[in-house]
Amino acid sequence: MGIQLFSPFFFLRTKGGMLPFNNKLFTFYFFYLLLSAINFRNLTIFHGILGIIIHVNLWYLLFYYYYNRHLIRFQPIINLALILCALELILGFIQYGLPPKHFLNAYADAERGGDVAVVVDSVRVTGTFSYLSGYTAFLIFYSFFTWALIKIQYNARITVTLIALGFLASFMSGSRGTTFTYTLFLIYLVVFEFKEVHYHNIVKSMFMPILLLIMINVITGKLSIVDQIVKAYDNFMVRRENGAASGEEQKRIFWDFEQLYNFEGNYPYYGVGLGSTYQGATQLFGVSPYVIEAGYLETELTRVVVEGGFILLIFRFTLMVFILIKLSFTKRDKLFLFCFFVFFGGYAFNVYNAIFIFLGFVIVDQAFINKDEQISFIQYKRKLRI
Repeated sequence: MGIQLFSPFFFLRTKGGMLPFNNKLFTFYFFYLLLSAINFRNLTIFHGILGIIIHVNLWYLLFYYYYNRHLIRFQPIINLALILCALELILGFIQYGLPPKHFLNAYADAERGGDVAVVVDSVRVTGTFSYLSGYTAFLIFYSFFTWALIKIQYNARITVTLIALGFLASFMSGSRGTTFTYTLFLIYLVVFEFKEVHYHNIVKSMFMPILLLIMINVITGKLSIVDQIVKAYDNFMVRRENGAASGEEQKRIFWDFEQLYNFEGNYPYYGVGLGSTYQGATQLFGVSPYVIEAGYLETELTRVVVEGGFILLIFRFTLMVFILIKLSFTKRDKLFLFCFFVFFGGYAFNVYNAIFIFLGFVIVDQAFINKDEQISFIQYKRKLRI
């Protein structure tokens, strides 16, 4: 996590690369972050320093990528991502069948005595991250990755298998937000991207694996893989139905916007200082009394306003629109991704989400570029000068 947190600083000095500060919008944003970091209402300067890092992280990486994407080799990214995704899926499947006390299910802070999260009687899978948020962030990238595979018309057998396994991994994570996001991604891809895939190839590719599974199930009378898939789905639905019955599920969908609309903080324009609500800063250096008087804070957009005011929130949406306009997606894709950004929301205070969203954008944008062989290096340079 520390490597991810400080990852933008890895690109401060690179041969032949352009820095995001060449862009005026990003420079103004960064200057505002500096001003917000030294807000006199902040408890310590250390809050402000950490605040700059978490609020600049995703945008620095996205702008850096935009100015240097012509230097990226696409094929190694696909191959590496395919290997790593397969390893995470396999490990997650193993973890789900193990008891909570097994060493493979230990959390990163296990020495503090924290209990492993479960749904019904099964653990919530964490993969190699040993932390729920890390695995759910990986699954956000996984949604983008399947999009890239469809876009470049990768091997149909592998693509469809990964899509199905993505559903299983989402159920095993126990995260409703992640599962709904993955489902929405898939619906969008089926409607707008699968037209580029030859359906008869998919059917032929999947016929033998499905037939083999049925034969094994008939011979043995019981197939633990099938049982585990059914169990993962049933456990997830139990959690979702409990959340729906209590009203929590509906509340979570519009919680951000309700809190923004009814914002009752005393400093709505400039906030009380960057990092003032960030858990990494508050646990180490304390909580500002100006944050305490704002009451209980749960949603990210509200915390952004508390820290940097509505000015910071407007900056955030402006950066979002700018980077979507500049990348290679279609207008329809850009509208879809804008909605994803707005409703998903959690990429400032969750470093995992920021990094995996960045990687997802890179791999899909590169897939679009790879698909259009007529775009030349010279055209890239012309776009960068605009």
